[in-house]
Amino acid sequence: ALSNEQIFAHVVGILEREFDVTAAEVTMKTDLEADLDLDSLDAVALAGFVEEELGLALTDDEIERMRSMDQIVAVISARTGAAGKAD
Repeated sequence: ALSNEQIFAHVVGILEREFDVTAAEVTMKTDLEADLDLDSLDAVALAGFVEEELGLALTDDEIERMRSMDQIVAVISARTGAAGKAD
């Protein structure tokens, strides 16, 4: 399982690479829309990159909840933690 710090770093890396965001702009409290000006389509795209990099298949419900960094980390953490225990 990945730590929350590792998940956060992965997501920040994707934001920097794909959405022209600088790491300095992002904290656990960052809201994608309010703080980074990313809309719901961007959020879906971000979820796609997360799925690709971390080998997850997120549900529409999970993707809907991924609107701020703390929520994104929580969703991914729950999924990677669950995957880790199944092994």
